[in-house]
Amino acid sequence: MSETKKYSYLIIFLAFILHILAINFYPVNFEYTFIEGMDYVLQNFDKKIITVYFENQANTFFFSFIGAIIKYIFPFINGQYIAKFLSASGYFFLGFGIINLYKILKVNYSLNLLLIIIFLNPLIWTFGYRGTPDFLSAAISIYSVSLILDKNVSRFKNYLGFFLLGVAITLKPITGVFYITFLFFLINEKISLEKKINKIFISGLITFLIPLIYFSLIYINFNFFLTPPYYSKALFIKSFYISQVLNSFLLYSSFLFIVCTPIFIDSFIKITQLKNIFILIISVVIFFISYHQLSSEPEISFGIFSRYFNSKIINGFFGGSVVLFYFFYLKKITKKSFFYLTIVLYLILLSFILPAQRYLLLIIPIVYLFFLNEKNLIKSFLISCLLFIPLNFILLINQHMTGNAAISIVDYLKFNNLLDITCAQAIDAHVGNYFTNKTNCSILQFQVLENNNNNLKTIYQYNASFLFIKKTFYIINLNK
Repeated sequence: MSETKKYSYLIIFLAFILHILAINFYPVNFEYTFIEGMDYVLQNFDKKIITVYFENQANTFFFSFIGAIIKYIFPFINGQYIAKFLSASGYFFLGFGIINLYKILKVNYSLNLLLIIIFLNPLIWTFGYRGTPDFLSAAISIYSVSLILDKNVSRFKNYLGFFLLGVAITLKPITGVFYITFLFFLINEKISLEKKINKIFISGLITFLIPLIYFSLIYINFNFFLTPPYYSKALFIKSFYISQVLNSFLLYSSFLFIVCTPIFIDSFIKITQLKNIFILIISVVIFFISYHQLSSEPEISFGIFSRYFNSKIINGFFGGSVVLFYFFYLKKITKKSFFYLTIVLYLILLSFILPAQRYLLLIIPIVYLFFLNEKNLIKSFLISCLLFIPLNFILLINQHMTGNAAISIVDYLKFNNLLDITCAQAIDAHVGNYFTNKTNCSILQFQVLENNNNNLKTIYQYNASFLFIKKTFYIINLNK
């Protein structure tokens, strides 16, 4: 084994360990639904449990199903630990996938720096802490496509790639974009039409076997395919008006550009040095158009930092970022493998779904592979370290504080026997499983709020702070 690979494996292992260290953090952002969903399998397929799951989740049940199998084998392990372990294990899939793609795409710069830069990306680093399928599905799909496209691996590994892609699709159907990538390569392959059809048949059979079984069982038992009816209406753009699709496309493209900022700094400096007035003018024009016209979405935001920025200026910045992103992309695409067409194809497919940051996890590693080169590698590495290490630390502290704050509210309500007459509201996403009455908050006496601007009667207030991060929750008495 070469020294480079030894260090690569060490980087992957360290990323995994650093995430396992936070395995004890309280669940946030609906992690509890995946954890409690495991009980559906373990408690003789109790329909009450799965009904609650689908009332709170648009994701497939497959992540919880995998967790349930592990819990069945190791019943002494807490479901929370299993969910977070599964997510953290994604670094092995992602890391090995990057190593394989590095070889397939004939990348000629440092593999180890590439791994560090990708792992440090705030979305990839943060979602690795969450006990949800978002990061794991993206990581598995990256690894699977690396086996599918590698002509030097055994037939078994190639078929394993298709099988794992099927697992990823069952976790997150949008990962199926990589099967389309495979078809691009197959069409371009210099083999007979008969062999191409044979490959499509075998690969399709292996890839879609698990998804077909899963989605068929869901349809038979619950009368829907991908997501429950409520979430189908909420997640997918209701009517394919070009303005809505374009708005989503702009939001996804611009946010992708922003979260991958370190690799674009060098290109941006060159534009200003060369005084490329045309691109700069277009960027400024689009900035002002987006300032007035772009519709923001709550899940495409800067999270805890959003309060420090004007939303209109952010929209303008999103618009200007899109111009730069596609200018840089089009300059490079003619010199690169058409594997990178996956980037735009994926963003187009995403445009028909209401924007959310987590969907970009799949494409971020591909963007880094596409834009990084020998000239900008060191700068990108240094900027990533300087910018993203402190940012990731802040995001981790915020996650820890949010979980602690939510559970503290629950502890107070439990101690005072108020859970059954309290509306979770502000903390529902984190600890909603503790609240039995969630149907109609208006009839409940107490409510949990994140702010009390109306000076309502407060029976309990939780405060915590670290640096500029503040967490405050109020339990409000609604009885006048």
